[in-house]
Order: sequence, then C-alpha cells, then structure tokens
Amino acid sequence: MGSWTYILRHLHIMLPGAVMALALFAAALPLRRRRLKRLGLRSAPWREAVLALFWAWCGAMAMVLFFPSDFDLLNVLRQGYAGPFFRPGDMNLQLFRTFRFSKVTLAANVLLFLPFGFCPALLWRESRWWKALLIAVVIPVVVENWQLFIGRCFDADDLMLNTLGAMLGWFFWHFFEKPTLYCEER
Repeated sequence: MGSWTYILRHLHIMLPGAVMALALFAAALPLRRRRLKRLGLRSAPWREAVLALFWAWCGAMAMVLFFPSDFDLLNVLRQGYAGPFFRPGDMNLQLFRTFRFSKVTLAANVLLFLPFGFCPALLWRESRWWKALLIAVVIPVVVENWQLFIGRCFDADDLMLNTLGAMLGWFFWHFFEKPTLYCEER
C-alpha cells in the first residue's frame, strides 16, 4: 500500500470520530459558556477554535487507537462488522525495538500526541508541568493497555514516544508566547 493510500485510509477512518466529537463539543458549548459566565470569565475566540480542533483531534484519534485495525465505522454502518471486536493482542516490552523500523512511525508516535501536551493549558487556567505529565502518562498507558484487548499491540516504545510527544507539546506551549486564555467579564 502506497503512503498516500495509507494516509487517505486513516483519514477515512478518523473522520467519523472527528465529526462526532465536534457535535459533542457544540452540544456542550452552551453549558461551558454558562459556567464561564458564572465565574465572571469569557473565553477568547481563538481558544474556543483551538478547543474545537482538540475535540475533533481526540475523536479522530479515538477511532484509530480504540478500535481494531480492521474497523472502519463508515463501512461497518454500510455492511456490518465481520471480525471479532475483542481478541488478544501482542506485547513488546523491549525498549528501542521498533526504532530500527520506520522513522515515519517513530515521528508519528511523537507528533500525534503533541496536542495532548497543550491540553492542560487549554483546560486549566494554571497549566502546571505535573498536570501535563499526568496526562502524558495516563493517556498512552490507557491506549496501550486497551490495544491488548482489541487484537493490536502493547508497545513499550509507543508508550515512551507518546509520552514524549505530549510533554513536548506542553514545553512548546510554555516556551512560546502564550496569549491570554480568559478575559474578565465587565
């Protein structure tokens, strides 16, 4: 399979998750606005746009990470799902084993988790390194453990690279100039 075909296939798989997540974000938006108003705050428009993109990203990633590799929601809705959803997966506990394979896979494992490093800065007014580290460790651990039950692979390298990606996202957020996340209501 060519690299463009591979990318298009993954985008096709990710799209329903992104759309569903954006729908949830839109449904929750009035509740969030009421909560911010009660606190005397108003969220900056750029922040709302970034949060919407983050929700879409989480939904898209959920479709790739939490379902078997042969699961495609659009095809499942049209034709049904023939394979077993839950099946035993493999395990790689040897560090640096996958490093000798594809450099693209290594880079993707880091880059795909960068947005999770921005998460603490977007969700909490005071972004602390330990909150980012907590998210950077918990999300990859949950993902890798879940993959053991859906016929995919728990990979120690993925765990390490995903955590690195999330922490790099947090560092990028803090090394660059940060605009104000909230404005006081007047």
